[in-house]
Amino acid sequence: MNKTYMISYNLKSRNRNYFELLRSIQELNGSNIHLQDSLWLVRTTETPETMYQKFHQILSEYDSLFICELTPNYQGLASPADWDFIEKYTFN
Repeated sequence: MNKTYMISYNLKSRNRNYFELLRSIQELNGSNIHLQDSLWLVRTTETPETMYQKFHQILSEYDSLFICELTPNYQGLASPADWDFIEKYTFN
């Protein structure tokens, strides 16, 4: 079952694997949007646990990662294109 998750990270280590992490997020089954510098919205069949296992291999002990399921109760300030994507792909 597809669910929408927020993925947020902070890469603090010297050997940042930024592009590897981005690629791993983009390769998740489903739709995604890079909403802010270190924040993604992802609609996928994967669980937070399986996503964490994939990303954990890339991150160092100095980095941080947060994965949280979202509900369609949200508000904010974003571009019209971002809102279109959110309305079309994240909760439908």
